Amino acid sequence: MNIPFDINTTNEIDIDKVSFNHFGVKYIGIGTLKWNKKEGFELKANFDPEDYFKFKGKKSYGGPKLLKNKLFSFSINEFWKAYTWIPFSEFNEIPLLFGNGKISANFYNLIFYSEAVYNKNESLVRGNCYFNLAKGTHLPDAVSKEIKIKDNIIFQSKKFEGILIEDNFFRIQGYLNDSKVFEISWEMDKELIPKNTQWEVAIAIKDSLSINLGQTVVLLRRDLYRNDKSIIELIKEKEVTDLGYFKPIYNKNFFDKEKFNLIFKALLKKDKNAKIIHELFYQIADSLIVRNFAMWQFMLANSLEAFLRTYYEKPFQIGKKNDTFKVESYLYEFKREYFEKDYVKEWRDIFKKVYQCYKDLRHINAHPDWLNSLNSETNQKKIEAMRYLSKFYGYVILALAGYRNLKPEF
Repeated sequence: MNIPFDINTTNEIDIDKVSFNHFGVKYIGIGTLKWNKKEGFELKANFDPEDYFKFKGKKSYGGPKLLKNKLFSFSINEFWKAYTWIPFSEFNEIPLLFGNGKISANFYNLIFYSEAVYNKNESLVRGNCYFNLAKGTHLPDAVSKEIKIKDNIIFQSKKFEGILIEDNFFRIQGYLNDSKVFEISWEMDKELIPKNTQWEVAIAIKDSLSINLGQTVVLLRRDLYRNDKSIIELIKEKEVTDLGYFKPIYNKNFFDKEKFNLIFKALLKKDKNAKIIHELFYQIADSLIVRNFAMWQFMLANSLEAFLRTYYEKPFQIGKKNDTFKVESYLYEFKREYFEKDYVKEWRDIFKKVYQCYKDLRHINAHPDWLNSLNSETNQKKIEAMRYLSKFYGYVILALAGYRNLKPEF
Protein backbone atom coordinates (compact mmCIF):
# COMPACT_ATOMS: atom_id res chain seq x y z
CA MET A 1 0.00 0.00 0.00
CA ASN A 2 1.68 3.21 -1.18
CA ILE A 3 1.32 6.66 0.36
CA PRO A 4 -1.39 8.89 -1.20
CA PHE A 5 1.14 11.45 -2.51
CA ASP A 6 3.66 11.29 -5.34
CA ILE A 7 6.74 13.42 -6.09
CA ASN A 8 5.45 14.83 -9.38
CA THR A 9 1.70 15.17 -8.74
CA THR A 10 -0.43 17.66 -6.83
CA ASN A 11 -2.95 15.98 -4.54
CA GLU A 12 -5.34 16.86 -1.73
CA ILE A 13 -6.86 14.35 0.71
CA ASP A 14 -9.23 14.41 3.66
CA ILE A 15 -7.73 13.63 7.07
CA ASP A 16 -9.99 11.91 9.59
CA LYS A 17 -7.74 12.75 12.53
CA VAL A 18 -5.19 15.52 13.02
CA SER A 19 -3.49 16.00 16.36
CA PHE A 20 -0.64 18.05 17.75
CA ASN A 21 0.85 18.80 21.14
CA HIS A 22 1.52 22.33 22.30
CA PHE A 23 2.86 23.11 25.79
CA GLY A 24 1.16 20.18 27.47
CA VAL A 25 -2.13 20.44 25.56
CA LYS A 26 -3.12 17.94 22.88
CA TYR A 27 -5.40 19.22 20.09
CA ILE A 28 -7.46 16.83 17.96
CA GLY A 29 -9.43 17.69 14.82
CA ILE A 30 -10.17 16.91 11.18
CA GLY A 31 -9.04 18.58 7.99
CA THR A 32 -7.47 18.41 4.55
CA LEU A 33 -3.87 17.95 3.52
CA LYS A 34 -2.58 19.24 0.16
CA TRP A 35 0.75 18.39 -1.48
CA ASN A 36 2.64 20.25 -4.17
CA LYS A 37 6.34 19.58 -4.78
CA LYS A 38 7.08 23.30 -5.20
CA GLU A 39 5.23 24.41 -2.07
CA GLY A 40 5.30 21.37 0.20
CA PHE A 41 2.32 20.38 2.37
CA GLU A 42 -0.56 22.64 3.37
CA LEU A 43 -2.81 21.66 6.28
CA LYS A 44 -6.25 23.16 6.88
CA ALA A 45 -7.97 21.74 9.92
CA ASN A 46 -10.84 22.34 12.35
CA PHE A 47 -10.48 21.65 16.05
CA ASP A 48 -13.39 21.22 18.44
CA PRO A 49 -12.66 23.00 21.75
CA GLU A 50 -14.01 19.95 23.58
CA ASP A 51 -11.20 17.88 22.08
CA TYR A 52 -8.44 19.88 23.78
CA PHE A 53 -7.03 18.07 26.79
CA LYS A 54 -3.95 18.25 28.95
CA PHE A 55 -1.67 15.27 29.39
CA LYS A 56 1.13 14.43 31.79
CA GLY A 57 4.22 12.28 31.45
CA LYS A 58 5.29 10.30 28.41
CA LYS A 59 2.73 9.37 25.80
CA SER A 60 2.84 6.51 23.32
CA TYR A 61 3.35 8.02 19.89
CA GLY A 62 2.92 4.82 17.85
CA GLY A 63 6.05 5.13 15.73
CA PRO A 64 9.82 4.64 15.63
CA LYS A 65 12.18 6.57 17.89
CA LEU A 66 13.18 9.02 15.15
CA LEU A 67 9.63 10.44 15.33
CA LYS A 68 9.40 10.77 19.09
CA ASN A 69 9.73 14.58 19.03
CA LYS A 70 7.10 15.10 16.34
CA LEU A 71 4.69 18.00 16.63
CA PHE A 72 1.86 17.15 14.22
CA SER A 73 0.49 13.65 13.60
CA PHE A 74 -2.06 12.53 11.00
CA SER A 75 -4.08 9.36 10.52
CA ILE A 76 -3.93 9.04 6.74
CA ASN A 77 -5.79 5.72 6.34
CA GLU A 78 -5.84 2.26 7.86
CA PHE A 79 -2.26 1.64 6.70
CA TRP A 80 -0.43 4.93 7.22
CA LYS A 81 0.17 7.49 9.91
CA ALA A 82 2.19 10.63 9.20
CA TYR A 83 4.25 13.03 11.29
CA THR A 84 6.01 16.35 10.83
CA TRP A 85 7.55 19.31 12.62
CA ILE A 86 7.46 23.06 12.08
CA PRO A 87 10.24 25.56 12.90
CA PHE A 88 10.51 26.58 16.56
CA SER A 89 9.67 30.21 15.75
CA GLU A 90 6.36 29.14 14.22
CA PHE A 91 5.80 26.66 17.07
CA ASN A 92 5.51 29.56 19.52
CA GLU A 93 3.04 31.31 17.22
CA ILE A 94 0.62 28.39 16.92
CA PRO A 95 -2.00 30.02 19.19
CA LEU A 96 -2.00 32.99 16.81
CA LEU A 97 -2.84 30.71 13.87
CA PHE A 98 -6.16 29.75 15.43
CA GLY A 99 -9.37 31.42 14.40
CA ASN A 100 -12.66 29.97 15.63
CA GLY A 101 -11.04 26.57 16.17
CA LYS A 102 -9.36 26.56 12.73
CA ILE A 103 -5.70 26.30 11.84
CA SER A 104 -3.70 26.59 8.65
CA ALA A 105 -0.05 25.51 8.52
CA ASN A 106 2.59 24.70 5.91
CA PHE A 107 5.24 21.98 6.18
CA TYR A 108 8.29 21.36 4.00
CA ASN A 109 8.16 17.61 4.72
CA LEU A 110 5.99 14.77 6.01
CA ILE A 111 7.16 11.39 7.34
CA PHE A 112 4.83 8.44 6.78
CA TYR A 113 4.95 5.36 9.00
CA SER A 114 3.35 1.94 8.61
CA GLU A 115 3.71 -1.49 10.15
CA ALA A 116 2.44 -3.30 7.08
CA VAL A 117 4.74 -6.22 6.22
CA TYR A 118 7.14 -5.38 3.42
CA ASN A 119 10.68 -6.67 3.92
CA LYS A 120 10.48 -10.38 4.66
CA ASN A 121 14.22 -10.96 4.33
CA GLU A 122 15.23 -10.31 7.92
CA SER A 123 18.95 -10.29 7.14
CA LEU A 124 18.65 -7.17 4.97
CA VAL A 125 17.48 -3.61 5.37
CA ARG A 126 16.33 -1.93 2.17
CA GLY A 127 15.43 1.52 0.98
CA ASN A 128 14.76 3.85 -1.91
CA CYS A 129 15.62 7.49 -2.44
CA TYR A 130 14.76 9.99 -5.16
CA PHE A 131 16.82 13.02 -6.17
CA ASN A 132 16.94 16.01 -8.48
CA LEU A 133 20.26 16.47 -10.26
CA ALA A 134 21.59 19.46 -12.17
CA LYS A 135 20.63 19.54 -15.83
CA GLY A 136 23.17 17.84 -18.08
CA THR A 137 24.46 15.49 -15.36
CA HIS A 138 26.00 12.31 -16.78
CA LEU A 139 26.15 8.98 -14.95
CA PRO A 140 28.52 6.11 -15.76
CA ASP A 141 26.34 3.00 -16.10
CA ALA A 142 23.40 1.66 -18.12
CA VAL A 143 20.88 0.35 -15.57
CA SER A 144 17.46 -1.34 -15.78
CA LYS A 145 14.69 -0.95 -13.25
CA GLU A 146 13.80 -4.33 -11.77
CA ILE A 147 10.83 -5.63 -9.82
CA LYS A 148 11.50 -8.71 -7.71
CA ILE A 149 9.39 -11.17 -5.73
CA LYS A 150 11.38 -13.41 -3.41
CA ASP A 151 14.59 -12.41 -5.20
CA ASN A 152 13.13 -13.44 -8.57
CA ILE A 153 13.01 -10.75 -11.27
CA ILE A 154 9.45 -10.47 -12.64
CA PHE A 155 9.96 -7.23 -14.58
CA GLN A 156 12.95 -5.51 -16.14
CA SER A 157 12.73 -2.13 -17.88
CA LYS A 158 14.76 -0.69 -20.70
CA LYS A 159 18.25 0.61 -19.94
CA PHE A 160 18.59 4.04 -18.30
CA GLU A 161 21.62 6.15 -17.48
CA GLY A 162 22.55 5.44 -13.86
CA ILE A 163 24.96 3.82 -11.41
CA LEU A 164 25.50 0.32 -10.03
CA ILE A 165 27.81 -0.10 -7.02
CA GLU A 166 28.08 -3.21 -4.88
CA ASP A 167 30.52 -4.79 -2.46
CA ASN A 168 30.37 -6.89 0.71
CA PHE A 169 28.84 -3.97 2.62
CA PHE A 170 26.03 -2.70 0.40
CA ARG A 171 24.41 -2.64 -3.02
CA ILE A 172 23.27 0.61 -4.66
CA GLN A 173 21.48 0.75 -8.00
CA GLY A 174 20.14 3.96 -9.47
CA TYR A 175 18.79 5.25 -12.75
CA LEU A 176 17.62 8.54 -14.22
CA ASN A 177 13.94 7.88 -15.01
CA ASP A 178 11.72 9.41 -17.71
CA SER A 179 10.84 12.30 -15.38
CA LYS A 180 14.57 13.05 -14.95
CA VAL A 181 14.35 12.06 -11.29
CA PHE A 182 17.33 10.02 -10.14
CA GLU A 183 15.83 6.98 -8.41
CA ILE A 184 18.08 4.81 -6.22
CA SER A 185 17.40 1.52 -4.45
CA TRP A 186 19.82 0.19 -1.85
CA GLU A 187 20.18 -2.77 0.47
CA MET A 188 22.56 -3.69 3.28
CA ASP A 189 23.10 -6.47 5.77
CA LYS A 190 21.43 -5.31 8.98
CA GLU A 191 24.31 -6.66 11.04
CA LEU A 192 26.73 -4.28 9.32
CA ILE A 193 24.86 -1.02 9.89
CA PRO A 194 23.51 0.21 13.26
CA LYS A 195 19.75 0.56 13.50
CA ASN A 196 19.98 4.27 14.34
CA THR A 197 22.04 4.88 11.18
CA GLN A 198 19.76 3.14 8.66
CA TRP A 199 17.45 6.15 8.27
CA GLU A 200 20.50 8.29 7.42
CA VAL A 201 21.61 6.13 4.44
CA ALA A 202 19.71 8.34 1.96
CA ILE A 203 21.37 11.47 3.38
CA ALA A 204 24.82 9.88 3.07
CA ILE A 205 24.02 8.91 -0.54
CA LYS A 206 22.85 12.47 -1.26
CA ASP A 207 25.96 14.05 0.22
CA SER A 208 28.35 11.61 -1.49
CA LEU A 209 26.60 12.23 -4.82
CA SER A 210 26.79 15.99 -4.24
CA ILE A 211 30.51 15.95 -3.49
CA ASN A 212 31.29 13.60 -6.39
CA LEU A 213 29.21 15.53 -8.94
CA GLY A 214 30.01 19.01 -7.64
CA GLN A 215 26.38 20.05 -7.13
CA THR A 216 23.86 20.25 -4.29
CA VAL A 217 21.86 17.14 -5.14
CA VAL A 218 18.30 17.59 -3.80
CA LEU A 219 16.57 14.78 -1.88
CA LEU A 220 12.88 14.54 -2.83
CA ARG A 221 11.88 11.35 -1.05
CA ARG A 222 13.44 8.58 1.03
CA ASP A 223 12.02 5.17 1.98
CA LEU A 224 13.23 2.69 4.59
CA TYR A 225 11.93 -0.88 4.78
CA ARG A 226 12.97 -2.96 7.77
CA ASN A 227 11.19 -6.17 8.79
CA ASP A 228 7.51 -5.20 9.13
CA LYS A 229 8.04 -1.42 9.25
CA SER A 230 7.99 1.13 6.44
CA ILE A 231 9.07 4.76 6.82
CA ILE A 232 8.77 7.26 3.95
CA GLU A 233 9.63 10.96 3.90
CA LEU A 234 8.36 13.29 1.18
CA ILE A 235 10.18 16.62 0.95
CA LYS A 236 9.52 19.98 -0.69
CA GLU A 237 11.60 20.55 -3.81
CA LYS A 238 14.58 22.93 -3.74
CA GLU A 239 16.87 24.31 -6.41
CA VAL A 240 20.02 22.40 -7.35
CA THR A 241 23.20 24.50 -7.27
CA ASP A 242 25.97 23.48 -9.65
CA LEU A 243 29.34 24.50 -8.20
CA GLY A 244 30.83 24.77 -11.67
CA TYR A 245 34.27 26.43 -11.54
CA PHE A 246 34.43 25.78 -7.77
CA LYS A 247 33.77 22.03 -7.77
CA PRO A 248 36.01 20.58 -5.06
CA ILE A 249 36.67 17.21 -6.72
CA TYR A 250 37.95 16.66 -10.23
CA ASN A 251 36.72 13.51 -12.00
CA LYS A 252 37.96 12.75 -15.50
CA ASN A 253 34.86 10.67 -16.25
CA PHE A 254 32.27 12.87 -14.45
CA PHE A 255 31.62 10.25 -11.76
CA ASP A 256 34.14 8.18 -9.78
CA LYS A 257 32.66 5.10 -8.10
CA GLU A 258 35.65 4.56 -5.82
CA LYS A 259 35.43 8.11 -4.47
CA PHE A 260 31.65 7.81 -4.06
CA ASN A 261 32.08 4.55 -2.15
CA LEU A 262 34.71 5.90 0.25
CA ILE A 263 32.87 9.16 0.96
CA PHE A 264 29.54 7.36 1.43
CA LYS A 265 31.02 4.94 3.98
CA ALA A 266 32.85 7.76 5.77
CA LEU A 267 29.64 9.79 6.09
CA LEU A 268 27.75 6.83 7.56
CA LYS A 269 30.18 6.70 10.48
CA LYS A 270 28.77 10.05 11.70
CA ASP A 271 32.05 10.85 13.45
CA LYS A 272 34.30 13.92 13.45
CA ASN A 273 35.64 13.23 9.96
CA ALA A 274 32.10 12.81 8.60
CA LYS A 275 31.16 16.17 10.13
CA ILE A 276 34.13 17.90 8.46
CA ILE A 277 33.43 16.27 5.08
CA HIS A 278 29.80 17.44 5.17
CA GLU A 279 30.53 20.95 6.43
CA LEU A 280 33.42 21.63 4.05
CA PHE A 281 31.38 20.79 0.98
CA TYR A 282 28.31 22.78 2.03
CA GLN A 283 30.44 25.77 3.05
CA ILE A 284 31.62 25.91 -0.56
CA ALA A 285 28.06 25.49 -1.84
CA ASP A 286 26.53 28.00 0.59
CA SER A 287 29.21 30.59 -0.19
CA LEU A 288 28.19 30.49 -3.87
CA ILE A 289 24.62 31.38 -2.94
CA VAL A 290 25.72 34.47 -1.00
CA ARG A 291 25.35 37.55 -3.20
CA ASN A 292 27.94 39.56 -1.29
CA PHE A 293 31.37 39.01 -2.88
CA ALA A 294 33.28 39.84 0.32
CA MET A 295 31.20 37.41 2.37
CA TRP A 296 31.74 34.74 -0.28
CA GLN A 297 35.53 35.11 0.09
CA PHE A 298 35.33 35.24 3.87
CA MET A 299 33.29 32.02 4.13
CA LEU A 300 35.66 30.05 1.91
CA ALA A 301 38.76 31.33 3.73
CA ASN A 302 37.37 30.74 7.22
CA SER A 303 36.46 27.16 6.31
CA LEU A 304 40.19 26.36 6.52
CA GLU A 305 40.42 27.42 10.15
CA ALA A 306 37.06 25.82 10.96
CA PHE A 307 38.01 22.38 9.68
CA LEU A 308 41.44 22.47 11.36
CA ARG A 309 39.95 23.52 14.71
CA THR A 310 37.38 20.74 14.41
CA TYR A 311 39.86 18.06 13.37
CA TYR A 312 42.34 18.90 16.14
CA GLU A 313 39.56 19.66 18.65
CA LYS A 314 40.67 23.23 19.32
CA PRO A 315 37.43 25.21 19.60
CA PHE A 316 37.49 28.97 19.80
CA GLN A 317 36.63 30.07 23.33
CA ILE A 318 34.75 33.33 23.72
CA GLY A 319 36.39 35.61 26.25
CA LYS A 320 39.73 33.77 26.23
CA LYS A 321 42.42 36.39 25.62
CA ASN A 322 45.26 34.09 24.61
CA ASP A 323 44.00 31.82 21.87
CA THR A 324 47.19 29.99 20.86
CA PHE A 325 45.67 28.34 17.78
CA LYS A 326 47.81 29.02 14.71
CA VAL A 327 46.25 28.12 11.36
CA GLU A 328 49.64 27.71 9.65
CA SER A 329 50.98 25.32 12.30
CA TYR A 330 47.96 23.04 12.26
CA LEU A 331 47.74 23.18 8.45
CA TYR A 332 51.26 21.75 8.19
CA GLU A 333 50.48 19.23 10.91
CA PHE A 334 47.59 18.04 8.73
CA LYS A 335 49.97 17.83 5.74
CA ARG A 336 52.35 15.62 7.73
CA GLU A 337 49.50 13.34 8.69
CA TYR A 338 47.94 12.85 5.24
CA PHE A 339 50.23 14.18 2.49
CA GLU A 340 53.78 13.04 3.29
CA LYS A 341 54.02 9.72 1.41
CA ASP A 342 53.33 10.57 -2.23
CA TYR A 343 54.03 13.63 -4.39
CA VAL A 344 55.82 15.22 -1.43
CA LYS A 345 57.33 18.20 -3.26
CA GLU A 346 54.10 18.99 -5.09
CA TRP A 347 52.07 18.94 -1.87
CA ARG A 348 54.65 21.09 -0.06
CA ASP A 349 54.23 23.81 -2.68
CA ILE A 350 50.44 23.44 -2.67
CA PHE A 351 50.18 23.84 1.11
CA LYS A 352 52.27 27.01 0.91
CA LYS A 353 49.91 28.42 -1.69
CA VAL A 354 46.83 27.32 0.28
CA TYR A 355 48.02 29.24 3.31
CA GLN A 356 48.77 32.29 1.17
CA CYS A 357 45.26 32.13 -0.37
CA TYR A 358 43.79 31.89 3.10
CA LYS A 359 45.72 34.95 4.31
CA ASP A 360 44.87 36.99 1.22
CA LEU A 361 41.13 36.29 1.43
CA ARG A 362 40.81 36.27 5.20
CA HIS A 363 42.76 39.41 6.01
CA ILE A 364 41.44 41.66 3.26
CA ASN A 365 37.88 40.90 4.37
CA ALA A 366 38.62 41.19 8.07
CA HIS A 367 39.91 44.73 7.37
CA PRO A 368 37.81 45.80 4.39
CA ASP A 369 37.77 48.82 2.19
CA TRP A 370 36.02 49.52 -1.10
CA LEU A 371 39.01 51.00 -2.90
CA ASN A 372 39.69 47.95 -5.04
CA SER A 373 36.13 46.69 -5.38
CA LEU A 374 35.98 47.76 -9.03
CA ASN A 375 39.46 46.51 -9.89
CA SER A 376 38.87 43.60 -12.28
CA GLU A 377 42.45 42.31 -11.98
CA THR A 378 42.24 42.21 -8.18
CA ASN A 379 38.85 40.48 -8.29
CA GLN A 380 40.17 37.87 -10.74
CA LYS A 381 43.02 37.05 -8.33
CA LYS A 382 40.50 36.64 -5.53
CA ILE A 383 38.37 34.29 -7.64
CA GLU A 384 41.45 32.19 -8.45
CA ALA A 385 42.31 32.01 -4.75
CA MET A 386 38.76 30.89 -3.94
CA ARG A 387 38.88 28.24 -6.65
CA TYR A 388 42.23 27.01 -5.31
CA LEU A 389 40.86 26.68 -1.77
CA SER A 390 37.78 24.86 -3.07
CA LYS A 391 39.98 22.32 -4.87
CA PHE A 392 42.12 21.90 -1.77
CA TYR A 393 39.04 21.21 0.34
CA GLY A 394 38.17 18.45 -2.12
CA TYR A 395 41.50 16.76 -1.36
CA VAL A 396 40.89 17.19 2.36
CA ILE A 397 37.51 15.46 1.95
CA LEU A 398 39.10 12.56 0.04
CA ALA A 399 41.91 12.20 2.61
CA LEU A 400 39.47 12.12 5.53
CA ALA A 401 37.35 9.56 3.66
CA GLY A 402 40.36 7.24 3.42
CA TYR A 403 41.55 7.92 -0.14
CA ARG A 404 45.31 7.47 -0.41
CA ASN A 405 48.03 8.20 -2.99
CA LEU A 406 46.37 11.49 -3.82
CA LYS A 407 47.85 13.07 -6.92
CA PRO A 408 47.41 16.86 -6.91
CA GLU A 409 45.61 18.20 -9.99
CA PHE A 410 44.82 21.88 -9.61
